[in-house]
Amino acid sequence: MKFSLERFRKLKEQSFGWINATQFFGALNDNVFKAFVQMFIIAKLVNVKSAVPLSIATIMFSLPFLLFTAYAGFLADRFSKKIVVVALKYAELAIMVLGIVAFLVGSPIMLYILLFLMSTQSALFSPTKYSIVPEIVEHSKLARANSVLVTFSFLAIILGSAMAPVVAKISTFFLPSTEQLGENYAYAIAQILCLLIAVAGILTSHRVLTMRPADPEMRPDWLFPRKMLQTWRWVRQDRELRLLIMGNILFSASAAFL
Repeated sequence: MKFSLERFRKLKEQSFGWINATQFFGALNDNVFKAFVQMFIIAKLVNVKSAVPLSIATIMFSLPFLLFTAYAGFLADRFSKKIVVVALKYAELAIMVLGIVAFLVGSPIMLYILLFLMSTQSALFSPTKYSIVPEIVEHSKLARANSVLVTFSFLAIILGSAMAPVVAKISTFFLPSTEQLGENYAYAIAQILCLLIAVAGILTSHRVLTMRPADPEMRPDWLFPRKMLQTWRWVRQDRELRLLIMGNILFSASAAFL
């Protein structure tokens, strides 16, 4: 019995490393793919001011976090978090495969749709990523675990934003610059990187420890504005939590604007 408990505790500690790696690959893929889409569309729409496609891409990337985060919380509580994580990682792989097709076809609309779907996958994953931490990490280590999780998230954002232009440039060396469809094929080749990152995320997600659902009888509330309003009413009762959320919103908005 003692051996089983010790082994279970060790598996939970290892599981945090695997969920951290999974979310790192997910955030990395988000930012690499988003950058690919933005650069490709700007290059294609040469007669349109770059602010227009950039704004559309930003909206497509941000909207799912507003629309689906409340439902994502239901998924995180209703089902085993590992099942949710693994399923979303396979969805990410499918989206990245379609991304190769979209670049080959050279369709901005298709790329916008895929960017929306990719962001939806991330929005559904986010609550699971954070809520699984208290289940696999001891209470005394929660602050440290959350700091590690956030650190690797921002590291993925930085690396993804830096890698994308370099990889896109390198991919052009494989094709003649004078070829009419050369740019399409170059970005399709670059998109293979996103495919490989998605596979890495799948491999790490399978190593996450399977935990029982928090509330297997929970029913979803499809009216997300009502759910958000109920949550905000609950948050308002805690002054420190309310100030923390407002400060986080202000910081995120300022960072995104810059």
